[in-house]
Amino acid sequence: MTTAPESDPDQELTDDVVGKALWLSVAVILLIAVVGIAIWYLRPAQPKEVGVVQEETILPQVRELPELEIPAVPFKDVSIEAGLVFQHTNGANGEKLLPETMGAVGRSLISTTTVTKTLCV
Repeated sequence: MTTAPESDPDQELTDDVVGKALWLSVAVILLIAVVGIAIWYLRPAQPKEVGVVQEETILPQVRELPELEIPAVPFKDVSIEAGLVFQHTNGANGEKLLPETMGAVGRSLISTTTVTKTLCV
């Protein structure tokens, strides 16, 4: 039968020793933080040097532009003569849902599984 090796009582750590070491560590960290904040707060403020340069402001010159005559461009609706009949439908019927208000970005955020389940139903 084997026996457990005897442990050195000096090296045995109990909860009391670990707890004291933890509180000592916290106290040292807080002390360092308080001293650092005090040094930062009590340091003398260094004056900022502001250099002011006085120069004469040179304004841009206004150019004289010749009068331009805008040409008259005649537009003629030839869609019906070409056989094109177009009627826009925005697709809104009833409620205004989130994908309708978000546009293409909102539609791309919908997961493919949701779209697949919706289409299969």
